[in-house]
This record gives sequence, structure tokens and C-alpha cells, in this order.
Amino acid sequence: MANILLPGTARREHGKGNSQWIDIRLADEGTAAYDRLRSFVGEAFRRCYGAEIRHFLPHFLHIRDTEGRHQTVVGYRGGHEGAFFLEHYLDQPIEQVLSQHLGEAIDRGQIVEVGNLADSTPGMARLSILATTRCLYGMGYRWVVFTGVRRLYNAFRRLGLRPMELADADPSRLQEDEARRWGNYYRDQPKVYVGRIEDGYRRLISARSGRPAANASGSLAVPS
Repeated sequence: MANILLPGTARREHGKGNSQWIDIRLADEGTAAYDRLRSFVGEAFRRCYGAEIRHFLPHFLHIRDTEGRHQTVVGYRGGHEGAFFLEHYLDQPIEQVLSQHLGEAIDRGQIVEVGNLADSTPGMARLSILATTRCLYGMGYRWVVFTGVRRLYNAFRRLGLRPMELADADPSRLQEDEARRWGNYYRDQPKVYVGRIEDGYRRLISARSGRPAANASGSLAVPS
């Protein structure tokens, strides 16, 4: 992938947001780059939650500023690539859950799961959301689903985005040994969320141009 410009990701001066160039690279399972990033993610979860996770998504987005000072890793899996981890928490396949909420047929191939979010620096969630939205939109996905704790949800809200809650991420739905490997992650009461990628992308573009996004609802969320 390449360098892209994201609006307002640098520090604020005199009340105005500055734009920042960032570098985004894709690493697929089975490559040396993927193995390095998997270790980075595993260590981040170990440090934050005392977790020893063994589930990793098959693709990583490696997001860095162009000076290499800060970095974020985000994993993803397309709906055509098999079961999502978060489907453990649902009573039906994700496409059926979304179809019921939306009142329309949703193709599984239009859905992408993201997870394995790990930052080298606190407060990078906003950058992660902006960059991931830009990339997933370019890949042609329509819906993003993820498991997140409250502080991640709040990062979306600060961007003017409103992911919709689908379910509790209930650890009792996992095998006991697998739930235990997540350390204290579930103490933060994570939820399963869904968002409409196009809405988030329009927000990104409107923030860059300084104009309201045409025909956009102003949210990343599935309308309730």
C-alpha cells in the first residue's frame, strides 16, 4: 500500500487540526512481516490485559506516521474467508444478524471483521479508525464488525461516528481455556458493534475538505 493523508491526526495548534501523512502496509498470514506484527499484537495484549491470545486475523494493516514514531496494527478478515471470531457471541451468522437489523439481505462478502488492535503509543485509536476506514473502503467492503471496549467506542464518538451495538461479547460462549487466555480483557465488558464503512469514509473526506459530506448521515453506524 502507500502513504496517505489523513485530516487532523497531528497535534492541534491555535485550535486548528493539522493533517499528517501516514504510511500503511499490508501483511498477509504466512509472511515474515505478518509474523513480526503478530508478535507485536501478542505483546500488546499481554501488557494491557495479561492475555496470551492465540487467535489472530489473517491480514494486518501496519499503520505508522512517516517519521516512524508511532505505529498501530489492525487485523482483518473478509466474510468470504470463513467464520469470524466474534460470531462466537452471536446466535446466528453475522450476515443473518445484520439482515434482521437492517431489514434487507446482506451479502456476507460485503462484511469485514477487524480486531487485534494494538498501539505503540496511548491515544492512537483515532488514527487507527481513520486509516482503517480509508483502507476498507478502498477494498470494497460495506460493513465492518468488531468487538470493542468502551474506550474504543468513545474514540468513534469523538470522530462523530456511532457504531451500533449488536451483542455483548460474553466470554461464557468461549471454551473455558480460551476465555482464560484473554486475561482480564472481559472485565471491560466488550460489545460487538457494526458500522457502515461508506459513512465513515464520507466523514473522513468531509473533514479533509472542510465541507459537510453530501447525503451522509454523519455516522458510521447502521441506522437504528
